[in-house]
Amino acid sequence: MAQPMQVLRHEEISPETMQHANAHQLGNVQVEYKVRLGKTQIRSIIVLVIVTLIFFFIGFGMLSGGGDSAVGAIIFLLVALVFFIFTGYFALMPVIYRSWRVAICAYGLLYVRGSKIDAFRWDQISAFFIQVVTTYYNGIRTGTRHRYTVRDSDGRKAVFNDRFADAEEIGNAIDYELTRVQLPMAIAAFDAGQSLPFGKLQVSQQGLAKSPQQWLPWQELNDVNVNRGTISIRKKGQMLNWSTISVSRMPNMHIFLALVERGRQMQRSAPPIYPGY
Repeated sequence: MAQPMQVLRHEEISPETMQHANAHQLGNVQVEYKVRLGKTQIRSIIVLVIVTLIFFFIGFGMLSGGGDSAVGAIIFLLVALVFFIFTGYFALMPVIYRSWRVAICAYGLLYVRGSKIDAFRWDQISAFFIQVVTTYYNGIRTGTRHRYTVRDSDGRKAVFNDRFADAEEIGNAIDYELTRVQLPMAIAAFDAGQSLPFGKLQVSQQGLAKSPQQWLPWQELNDVNVNRGTISIRKKGQMLNWSTISVSRMPNMHIFLALVERGRQMQRSAPPIYPGY
C-alpha cells in the first residue's frame, strides 16, 4: 500500500484551492498538485527537439539540392512541423493547463479544471482503479505510463494520467487515503457476514466467488499473487489459476488484498472440526 504522504507547507497551497475545499466541506488541504514539467516531460521535449531538427535538416538539405527531391523535401519539412507542434504542446503544458490542480484533503479529493470542479469524499468513492504500464526495448526500460481512475457512488468519474508530472504520487496518495478510510468499513462489513463485491469477484467469510456456482473456500485457497499488472488466484492442488484478473480492472485493489488476508487469517485461527462418534 502507498506510504503516508508528506504534507506541504500551508503557504504552498493556493488560496483558490483552499476556498474550493472549504466550499465542498473536504477539510484541510494536505497537498496540492499542478501541471508542471517533470523529468519525463523534459526528456520527451528533448527527444522531440532532436527528431524535429533531424527531419528539418534532411528536408532543408533536399530542398537546397533542387531537382526531383523537392516533393520528398516538403514531406520531411511537414513531418518536422508536426514534431515541432508536439514539442511546443509539451513545453507549454504548464501554461495550457495552468488552471488544473488536484488537492488531497482530509475528507476527500478535489479536482479543478478551470471552471469545472469535482469533489470526491473518501467514504463515497465506490471504485479506484490503478493502471501502471512499464515499457521496455531490448530489455531496457523506456518509460512508465500511469492512469488512475476514481468513481463515486453517483457515477461521476475522474482520470489522472501523465499530464500531471506527479501522476504516480497522486495515485499513491489517493490509494493511501481511500484505504485508510474505507478499509475499516470493509472489515466491519466482512466481519458482520456481508459479501463485498470487487469487480467480478465477491469476498465473504466463506471465501471468494466468481458466481453463485463458482466458490473458492478459504481453506482451498493456495495463494494470491500480484505480478506484472496481474492478480493470480490459485486453488490448492491445481496447476492453473482459479482466476486471473488485470490489476487495472480490480477496484480498490489494496482493500481487496487486505480482506483476502483477513479471510485466510480467520480460517487459520478457526478451531478444528472433529468428526462425531
